[in-house]
Amino acid sequence: MSYTSVENFRAKNPKHKSKLCYGEDLQNEKATDEVSLKWLIKAYNNATDKSKVFNTANFTKHAGTNQLQKQIEAGLSEAQIKATWQKGLETSKNTRQKYLIYN
Repeated sequence: MSYTSVENFRAKNPKHKSKLCYGEDLQNEKATDEVSLKWLIKAYNNATDKSKVFNTANFTKHAGTNQLQKQIEAGLSEAQIKATWQKGLETSKNTRQKYLIYN
């Protein structure tokens, strides 16, 4: 999907104002209970200048570390990336269990 970026009530001066941009229309995407990386991976793979995809400190801040960035740059699939989360998720669940009042 392509569109031309214009100002609106949310973005008074968009970074790419009046430029042709590309994106995905997610209005009809079904909500799920888990994080989907497919749109991020697709955006990276389709970027003409991949050096600009993660060219902000905000991505690392929101991701927590630069590991996700490195995994996407290395070409790992969504399933491969999520597999690397399993050990940490299990540790977190076990730690959390100690603090639950009701099971």
